[in-house]
Amino acid sequence: SAADGLQTAVAAVPVDFQAANDLVVVVDKARTDTTEAVEQVKVSLDAMVAAGEANNLVGVVAEAGKALVAGKAAFEAGQVLVSSVTNAASSANDELQTAFGAAPGCQADASSPNAS
Repeated sequence: SAADGLQTAVAAVPVDFQAANDLVVVVDKARTDTTEAVEQVKVSLDAMVAAGEANNLVGVVAEAGKALVAGKAAFEAGQVLVSSVTNAASSANDELQTAFGAAPGCQADASSPNAS
Protein backbone atom coordinates (compact mmCIF):
# COMPACT_ATOMS: atom_id res chain seq x y z
CA SER A 1 0.00 0.00 0.00
CA ALA A 2 1.02 3.62 -0.28
CA ALA A 3 1.33 3.91 3.51
CA ASP A 4 3.73 0.97 3.57
CA GLY A 5 5.74 2.60 0.81
CA LEU A 6 5.97 5.83 2.79
CA GLN A 7 6.93 3.99 5.96
CA THR A 8 9.69 2.20 4.08
CA ALA A 9 10.88 5.46 2.52
CA VAL A 10 10.90 7.33 5.84
CA ALA A 11 12.77 4.48 7.49
CA ALA A 12 15.40 4.77 4.77
CA VAL A 13 16.09 8.44 5.53
CA PRO A 14 19.57 8.43 7.04
CA VAL A 15 19.88 9.83 10.55
CA ASP A 16 23.06 11.75 11.18
CA PHE A 17 23.27 11.51 14.96
CA GLN A 18 26.22 13.90 15.20
CA ALA A 19 24.38 16.51 13.13
CA ALA A 20 21.24 15.99 15.21
CA ASN A 21 23.24 16.42 18.41
CA ASP A 22 24.94 19.54 17.04
CA LEU A 23 21.54 20.96 16.16
CA VAL A 24 20.23 20.32 19.67
CA VAL A 25 23.31 22.03 21.14
CA VAL A 26 22.88 25.08 18.87
CA VAL A 27 19.16 25.44 19.60
CA ASP A 28 19.69 24.92 23.33
CA LYS A 29 22.46 27.53 23.45
CA ALA A 30 20.30 30.01 21.52
CA ARG A 31 17.44 29.39 23.94
CA THR A 32 19.70 29.86 26.96
CA ASP A 33 21.25 33.03 25.51
CA THR A 34 17.79 34.44 24.83
CA THR A 35 16.56 33.63 28.33
CA GLU A 36 19.65 35.18 29.94
CA ALA A 37 19.38 38.32 27.81
CA VAL A 38 15.69 38.76 28.66
CA GLU A 39 16.52 38.30 32.35
CA GLN A 40 19.18 41.02 32.09
CA VAL A 41 16.57 43.37 30.60
CA LYS A 42 14.33 42.69 33.60
CA VAL A 43 17.19 43.32 36.05
CA SER A 44 18.08 46.61 34.37
CA LEU A 45 14.45 47.75 34.27
CA ASP A 46 13.98 46.88 37.94
CA ALA A 47 17.13 48.84 38.81
CA MET A 48 15.89 51.76 36.71
CA VAL A 49 12.56 51.80 38.58
CA ALA A 50 14.38 51.63 41.92
CA ALA A 51 16.62 54.53 40.92
CA GLY A 52 13.56 56.52 39.88
CA GLU A 53 11.87 55.85 43.21
CA ALA A 54 15.04 57.13 44.91
CA ASN A 55 14.92 60.27 42.72
CA ASN A 56 18.32 59.31 41.28
CA LEU A 57 18.17 60.73 37.76
CA VAL A 58 21.73 59.63 36.91
CA GLY A 59 20.89 56.09 38.03
CA VAL A 60 17.70 56.07 35.95
CA VAL A 61 19.60 57.15 32.83
CA ALA A 62 22.40 54.64 33.46
CA GLU A 63 19.98 51.75 33.98
CA ALA A 64 17.90 52.79 30.98
CA GLY A 65 21.06 52.58 28.88
CA LYS A 66 21.83 49.14 30.29
CA ALA A 67 18.25 48.04 29.58
CA LEU A 68 18.55 49.21 25.97
CA VAL A 69 21.82 47.30 25.50
CA ALA A 70 20.32 44.21 27.14
CA GLY A 71 17.18 44.57 25.01
CA LYS A 72 19.26 44.64 21.84
CA ALA A 73 21.14 41.53 23.02
CA ALA A 74 17.83 39.79 23.78
CA PHE A 75 16.50 40.67 20.33
CA GLU A 76 19.64 39.35 18.62
CA ALA A 77 19.62 36.17 20.73
CA GLY A 78 15.96 35.70 19.82
CA GLN A 79 16.82 36.05 16.13
CA VAL A 80 19.49 33.33 16.49
CA LEU A 81 16.97 31.10 18.26
CA VAL A 82 14.35 31.59 15.54
CA SER A 83 16.95 30.99 12.84
CA SER A 84 18.16 27.80 14.54
CA VAL A 85 14.65 26.41 14.88
CA THR A 86 13.78 27.42 11.31
CA ASN A 87 16.90 25.69 9.98
CA ALA A 88 16.06 22.55 11.96
CA ALA A 89 12.51 22.51 10.63
CA SER A 90 13.71 23.12 7.08
CA SER A 91 16.21 20.27 7.31
CA ALA A 92 13.58 17.89 8.67
CA ASN A 93 11.13 19.01 5.98
CA ASP A 94 13.71 18.35 3.25
CA GLU A 95 14.25 14.81 4.57
CA LEU A 96 10.51 14.14 4.74
CA GLN A 97 10.00 15.56 1.24
CA THR A 98 12.63 13.09 0.04
CA ALA A 99 10.74 10.28 1.76
CA PHE A 100 7.45 11.34 0.17
CA GLY A 101 9.19 11.57 -3.19
CA ALA A 102 10.35 8.00 -2.74
CA ALA A 103 6.75 6.91 -2.09
CA PRO A 104 4.75 8.51 -4.93
CA GLY A 105 1.74 6.32 -4.13
CA CYS A 106 1.20 8.40 -0.99
CA GLN A 107 1.15 11.59 -3.02
CA ALA A 108 -1.45 10.11 -5.34
CA ASP A 109 -3.55 8.96 -2.37
CA ALA A 110 -3.24 12.31 -0.63
CA SER A 111 -4.31 14.26 -3.70
CA SER A 112 -7.36 12.12 -4.44
CA PRO A 113 -10.72 13.57 -3.36
CA ASN A 114 -11.49 10.43 -1.37
CA ALA A 115 -8.38 10.67 0.81
CA SER A 116 -9.12 10.92 4.50
